[in-house]
Amino acid sequence: MGRSSAASTSSSDPHILLAQADRYAWVLNSSKAAPLYFRAEELFDSQGDAANALHARIGFLRATAESGSFPQLSSYLAQQLQTSLVQSNPRLRLWCLVAKGSTDIELNVGAAKQDWEQAQVLADALGERGWSNRASGELGVIGFLQGDSGHAALLVGGALLRSILQGDVGGQIRYLELLGGGLTALNRNEEALRFFSRATHVAAKTPDAGFPFMAYEGKGQALMALGRLSEARATLSQALVEAEKEHKRGHRTQILILLGELALRSNDETAAIRYLEQAGQISEQAGFQRLATQAMFDLAGAYSQTGDLVKAEERLQAGLNASRQIGDRYFLPRQLEALAELQVKLGRFAEAHGAYQQGEDVIDGMLVHARGAYTESSLVSVASDLYVGDFQLETRRNDVAAAFSIIERARGRTAVDMLLSRSQTANVRDRAPTDANGQISALQAKLLQSNNAAERATLLDSLDDQEDELIYVSDSVAPSRHLRITHPIPLALAEASLSPDESILEYVLAEPNSYCLVITRDRALIVTLPAGQKAIEAAATSLIDSIRSERTATAQARQLYDWLINPVPAELRGTHLVIVPDGRLHLLPFECLENPSGKFLLQSTAVSYAPSTTTLFVLKEEHISRLAQVTFLGLGGVSYDTRAPMIARVSDHITRAVSRGLFDLAGVQLTNLPASRREVLDAGRSLGVPDPVFLLDSNATETAFKREPLDKFKIIHLAVHAFAPPESPERAALLLGRDPKSGDDGLLQTREIAALPLRADLVTLSACDTGTGKIEGEEGSLSLVQAFLFAGARSVLASLWSVDDSATAALMKEFYSGLGAGKDEASALRDAKLAVMSQSGRQSPPYWAGFTLVGYGDSPVR
Repeated sequence: MGRSSAASTSSSDPHILLAQADRYAWVLNSSKAAPLYFRAEELFDSQGDAANALHARIGFLRATAESGSFPQLSSYLAQQLQTSLVQSNPRLRLWCLVAKGSTDIELNVGAAKQDWEQAQVLADALGERGWSNRASGELGVIGFLQGDSGHAALLVGGALLRSILQGDVGGQIRYLELLGGGLTALNRNEEALRFFSRATHVAAKTPDAGFPFMAYEGKGQALMALGRLSEARATLSQALVEAEKEHKRGHRTQILILLGELALRSNDETAAIRYLEQAGQISEQAGFQRLATQAMFDLAGAYSQTGDLVKAEERLQAGLNASRQIGDRYFLPRQLEALAELQVKLGRFAEAHGAYQQGEDVIDGMLVHARGAYTESSLVSVASDLYVGDFQLETRRNDVAAAFSIIERARGRTAVDMLLSRSQTANVRDRAPTDANGQISALQAKLLQSNNAAERATLLDSLDDQEDELIYVSDSVAPSRHLRITHPIPLALAEASLSPDESILEYVLAEPNSYCLVITRDRALIVTLPAGQKAIEAAATSLIDSIRSERTATAQARQLYDWLINPVPAELRGTHLVIVPDGRLHLLPFECLENPSGKFLLQSTAVSYAPSTTTLFVLKEEHISRLAQVTFLGLGGVSYDTRAPMIARVSDHITRAVSRGLFDLAGVQLTNLPASRREVLDAGRSLGVPDPVFLLDSNATETAFKREPLDKFKIIHLAVHAFAPPESPERAALLLGRDPKSGDDGLLQTREIAALPLRADLVTLSACDTGTGKIEGEEGSLSLVQAFLFAGARSVLASLWSVDDSATAALMKEFYSGLGAGKDEASALRDAKLAVMSQSGRQSPPYWAGFTLVGYGDSPVR
């Protein structure tokens, strides 16, 4: 349905009034639709046209639903569906089912699903493509609420794409808002803002469209999560004015809840309680069960902060009851976490553990339906506090095995699931949506070659659209795979898998104290660290920033050693430490921590990293089954001269050096890496392996790389530029050469990497920032490293910052010489760093600490 001029309620033709009311309703403008429906019903009644009168009445009730009672409206619609008038009129029945589905989603998700399923079948039979598509989108929303996020994304994303094709403006606004809301729920707030902005833009350029309340509410929530509180307050205040002007009780309630959450973030519990109690009262009066759940949950937090635990428990139980009644599965773990935290404060530890475990089980159920790695990581991320709280509870009881099992249930979960699921799925590369990938490749190629700012802005908008489309139809980091429910390995098995000189230090950052799970072949214990998460992460950030800018940071390096290493008994620190980091520690090279004598940790032990202990075990088990033949594939010497001008990330003290990093793809110049060609040749020759394969100069292209039998290579070395935006891991890429005869853009992105058929013992990413990524809570860091692990690499050598080209070449030459001499990867890397450190002018960490080894590095490459 399209736009038209407004019809006056004084019109005497009810058919014109009804058609105009339907048009307003179709573009989500219930305020203008309501009086037209009301007048049309009166006229149809006077003419004895019962069918159209009922259509108008249902339209009016739907348009004014927020002023009435949702349970009463649902009951009325159920009665009408049983009447002979509705049953004998398919289009009227469809209209009634649509109204009931829109109502029931606030009351009972299962009932709403039945409504929309029936509506879709009927719409298909009637040839109503618009309503069929909207029914599909609403079923996607229901799928999300029931925990099936993968299928939900397909349905809602598909509904949006079809709305665009059909010219359905109301559908576009609705599904842009919903997709943004889904991203916000997954803590992907920067991406969500893009969807909300597009929704408001579509509404603004459509004169008849209603106010996009959900876009404003979602934007306010996303801004709040990003810490942009003043912007969030302004956005929500504007929406509240509109909600009160249009008498939208439901939206007014939602906005009051968000203002209450904003007050809580500002530590104003009094204002928060006022907002939330008001929202709760409106929800109870109108039967807004979903909003009541949210209001009660937030109220419990507010009362808990004020110390009123009795009221907190009352509100939380009320919220849980409402949540279970409507069948809302997605938000249940968060509510169970809050209940567990409250029970801990009340000293009911057994009940708290039960609530935590119930929440963890619900998360497991949702993960089965996660469409791929990025979605799964986000689901685990938003539930991180659940696992940490349960871990702390078991730590109180000094049950090391139970605490280990709990934190490992979340740690590196995506990596474990993908590794164990990979063998079940064949030919995953063929499943990628080639149309969207092709469009992205073409746009990126144009973007790299453009020197025109206006043209680049247009290309970036188009690129956003195509990448959004790819997100709708497949996960953006890895192709769709059926994920199995995996469980962490038992602690005893983790201990038995370690070599005598190997120790795992698995960190858990929390408040008021953090922890280190120490695991050796003979013993496991939990060490309570002398600092909490905020202090540790602040010191880590300060140290990382100092190293990146080549400033001295001895105080921070020694403070972190004192907090993170010194509490671990010296006899349990093996000559090879495997670090399982948490939070900002994912960006910290532990090797540069200094003991009180001024010695770097590197000087006493080899260090490698793992997403989790279970991931390490799985990688070790896979290593046992690999072929013994060693084959080397190296790519370097890429010619970047034909691309656009680059803004290099170069340190103040090495302004003439060539950095292997890339700040942005828009209007950047890709400077050639003169040492990368020699680095690749030296690496292959140092290993002493037969028939190494080199892709150099004009042959160092994405197309040539993909044509190689990648599953045959034991070592893959890529010396190139990289692009790793921390908040958009799906855009991270290695920049290879571009073959003008192919459709490849030269950007080997995460979604492509994860689909590669690798069986490599080692992948070396000799480029900048390849080890950095978006930190997804207890799930870990999502980066290019994880993409290569998903693809089948046993270990990945990557960088944490922009690296100097010549220093990197020297490090790599020493590293591969060590591998060729039979050293294990961790020891070879340690010795290479020590060798670089001994060179004149390269003693400081920026030259040697940036490269870290992630995965299984305690065995020689054979």
